[in-house]
Amino acid sequence: DKDDGTRGCAPWGLPGGYHPGLNLVYWGVANSNPHTRYKRHDGNPFAVPLTAPAELYCNSTLALDVDTGQLAWYYQHVPGDDWDADWTHERIRFTSEFNPDPDAVRWINPNVTKGDQREMLAGVGEGGGLWVLDAEDGEFLWATPFPFNVPEFHIADVEDDTGNTVISRDMVLTHDGQVHDMICFSNIKGYYAMAYHPGNNSLYIPYHDACDKRTGAISTGNGHIREAFIRNGANSDDWVGLAKVNMETGHTDYIYTQRAPSNGAVLVTAGDLVFWGDMDRRFRALDAENGDVLWEGIVGGIIQNSTITYAVDGRQYIAVMTGDGFAHTSGKVGLVPELELVRGHNAIYVFALPD
Repeated sequence: DKDDGTRGCAPWGLPGGYHPGLNLVYWGVANSNPHTRYKRHDGNPFAVPLTAPAELYCNSTLALDVDTGQLAWYYQHVPGDDWDADWTHERIRFTSEFNPDPDAVRWINPNVTKGDQREMLAGVGEGGGLWVLDAEDGEFLWATPFPFNVPEFHIADVEDDTGNTVISRDMVLTHDGQVHDMICFSNIKGYYAMAYHPGNNSLYIPYHDACDKRTGAISTGNGHIREAFIRNGANSDDWVGLAKVNMETGHTDYIYTQRAPSNGAVLVTAGDLVFWGDMDRRFRALDAENGDVLWEGIVGGIIQNSTITYAVDGRQYIAVMTGDGFAHTSGKVGLVPELELVRGHNAIYVFALPD
């Protein structure tokens, strides 16, 4: 603990992003530790605010000056986290007009002029939610629960006047033995990367439609017992999927769904192909417009981050890695008990695109 109010969170070692024009690097920061507020604050879960800032710089996007390392700006997505809802994953930068549709997006900055062209920065939290910020100064632009807008989402509001996030008080554990039957979402995002397609201004986001049951248990290391499950109301045959989000309007199309969970990164090409793989060893090329499966191959192990493409002598190749990554794999596999994993198959597979 630190007496300046900063405490217990780190960037994990995942890669950040770089803006050469602004001379900034962007980094995501993980959750507060231990996970629960009442464990961190000697039994008082409301010792810190429900509204950002609280326990800086946990669950935040940081913009740092490349030359000095000084903080240029920050935005906190989950103030005083109670759910292990990391925000440490990749940030994707792009340029778009600002026209979020209120029918598609839950929180919109009312002070930004519709049609403004902005350099934007997008991120998705491990506990769900898609946030879009101004890449230059961190101004809040828009955000929405992701993958679905459900009442059990752990964020209650984003303030119009400040852009600050407010967490749900009703979903905070306050004492031993207390049970919250459904907190959404559970590890919908991990180290596997999403992808941006500049040709159609869309973000392609892999997701798991799962939530947590949480029970207060102060004697445990993190102050709670957590049980993940496929979200009530979701179809267990298609709870895993790939969403295509228009970054101007926020409209989301769920272009591909399946039962098998995934740790695979998404790769999108200029030729409108989306490559994505899963724990069932399937590696697929999908149509970027509608998610139709154009090609499928079976590899020898669990597909993991990251997928890359490159060219040699005019021939284009796709490479994907397999391996356990089991700390992140085990939770989702438990929700699909019939899935038989191939363990310990650490390899790189390379495929050539046809001429």
